[in-house]
Amino acid sequence: MKSEPYNVKKKAKFLAEAATVSSVLAADDCWPWPRKITDKGYGRANYGKSGMVHKMSLTVFEGRVPAGFVVCHLCNNPSCFNPAHLCIGTDITNAWHKKAKTSTDTTMEELVKYAQSRKRRAKRLAVSSPDLTADEAVAFWSYVDRSSPSGCWIWSKAKPTDYYGSFGWRDYRRAAHIVSFFLEHRRWPSSGMDISHSCRNGLCVNPAHLSELTRIEHSRLAAKMGWLTPGHRGGRSNQKLSDAAIRYLKETVRSNPNITYSSLAASVETLFGIKITPAAIRPILAGQRGKHVVVDGFEPVGRRSAAPADRVTIDVVLKMHRDGLTMKQIGARIGRSGGGIRKILIREGIPLRPRGYRSPVSDGDTA
Repeated sequence: MKSEPYNVKKKAKFLAEAATVSSVLAADDCWPWPRKITDKGYGRANYGKSGMVHKMSLTVFEGRVPAGFVVCHLCNNPSCFNPAHLCIGTDITNAWHKKAKTSTDTTMEELVKYAQSRKRRAKRLAVSSPDLTADEAVAFWSYVDRSSPSGCWIWSKAKPTDYYGSFGWRDYRRAAHIVSFFLEHRRWPSSGMDISHSCRNGLCVNPAHLSELTRIEHSRLAAKMGWLTPGHRGGRSNQKLSDAAIRYLKETVRSNPNITYSSLAASVETLFGIKITPAAIRPILAGQRGKHVVVDGFEPVGRRSAAPADRVTIDVVLKMHRDGLTMKQIGARIGRSGGGIRKILIREGIPLRPRGYRSPVSDGDTA
């Protein structure tokens, strides 16, 4: 997991927990984290700041992990936080370990020896700026067709699903257009700066099409050029509500105070063609936004909590749960949030399904 260096403020508390776990185990055994475990099997705790336990362990016992580097498990046990089983490295290091740990030809001694050499390498990388040799620059340009000086130079090594190209050399990996910028200017982009494509083609690495902009300048340019299309932020919309849509929201809530935000969002998209998330409706109805649209009789609403579920609603929830629907699907059908459905199931003593469960019933099917 890449991140900024950890600062474990409550070291004494962490060391006490480590001593409790290790006291009944040998020094070379795995130390499984006894508390919270993520869905991927890693331990997680809060000792001044929430984070992964294996990275905290290496920080406490061996010093801070350099920013941007990963912590590798030599034991192939993600819940283990024994520092003897951990090492720092890059994504390439981690990939090597995952492959080597499945090979019967690689012994634990070889893994440890490799880890120690990669750890020294990683520490050197943390204090040095990556550079490309002449041969590495030639290798980079070998994936580019530069026959048209003014046209786009497409990165040919990209996958069909990639928006940006990617280039790796030694222990480094950068976006292909960032490497192109470096080879042209012999420096990496300054901290906090973006590299913008004037051609709006993320796979292009022509330096003539690249410019260094601040994040604000980049956003303003994208808005000016019309690049910010609806739904570009992970499926969420950036469309602005019209006055008519705001008026509709206020009038609807005035006449039906118990209507859900999800229903309001769906109605706005149907009536006005504007995609908006339910979370974006709350500030409008709370009077924080859209104040210029005045509706007689409308009173700003506070944080809403669903009314207690009656026995009929509970029975419907339990039936849908037995039919295989997810909590989100059940909530959408009866006008409640997924968290509200979760509370009903817990109160009724129904075991919750594991994370990542997929319903056999599609959203378009009727329950």
